[in-house]
Amino acid sequence: MLADHSKIGVTTFAHICGLKEVSTLITNGECPADIQQALKENGVKLLSSTYTDQDPV
Repeated sequence: MLADHSKIGVTTFAHICGLKEVSTLITNGECPADIQQALKENGVKLLSSTYTDQDPV
């Protein structure tokens, strides 16, 4: 999933999918610690311009 960092953690009128259906979240900025923890608990890889939970390729 690709999402602008300003959209992370924001409730809107549309639901795209649950975390269990996402393998990787790519974003352009900071991701709050509670969201990072939720992603990790659900096996979602986080890639952003400020943080990555993976070693560089």
